[in-house]
Amino acid sequence: MSRKLKLNIIPLLIVVFFFTCNSSSDLKHDSEKSKDGLKNSINSNPYFPVTDGNRWEYVNQAPRDETELFTVEVQNFKGDNKSAYFDLNSFPFFSRENKKMTLEITENGEIITDPYIDIKSVLIPATDKLNNGYTWNYGEWNASVSFLNDTVVTENGVYTNCLFLNFTISITFDAEFWLAKDVGIVKWGYNRTNPPTFKPIYYVLKNMTLQK
Repeated sequence: MSRKLKLNIIPLLIVVFFFTCNSSSDLKHDSEKSKDGLKNSINSNPYFPVTDGNRWEYVNQAPRDETELFTVEVQNFKGDNKSAYFDLNSFPFFSRENKKMTLEITENGEIITDPYIDIKSVLIPATDKLNNGYTWNYGEWNASVSFLNDTVVTENGVYTNCLFLNFTISITFDAEFWLAKDVGIVKWGYNRTNPPTFKPIYYVLKNMTLQK
């Protein structure tokens, strides 16, 4: 190879090297930016913090003759800057059954169930709507924020300034949620109201694992 040809190739190799490095750096930067965007999206509702591995364990409130446990864990997280999608391995809050549920959290913090069907239902409204007296519909359920700043005693500690969400369907069933900021659901109940459950059953937080 001639000396002149070698001299011409060297600058070309340098350009290719830097282009490859910059492209790799840009891809890494874009990936990190996408993850940051997703993180910002999924953290937009502090009353329902979700990311892979977040886990809550609930136990029926004492005094109790038998122990009932429900474990709810976030799995299969994915999304973009507009919405994030995730699975809960169990969604016992309206049935006391261990059934899997797919949820969506929108950019403004709405928590929506079953995002892959035609009719979406808001489970938890955006934070700017979580005010005393706010009402909405969750499928066939009538939902409301009945009062604020409640205190809840659980087996994982005492939580103050909780939100209380109430869901009713006709006059037959009633579902209740107490949510603590940066923790999630700390107490819940699902009971029949017509005819009424003789002794309403509630479940409180026993343990939790929240990823940073």
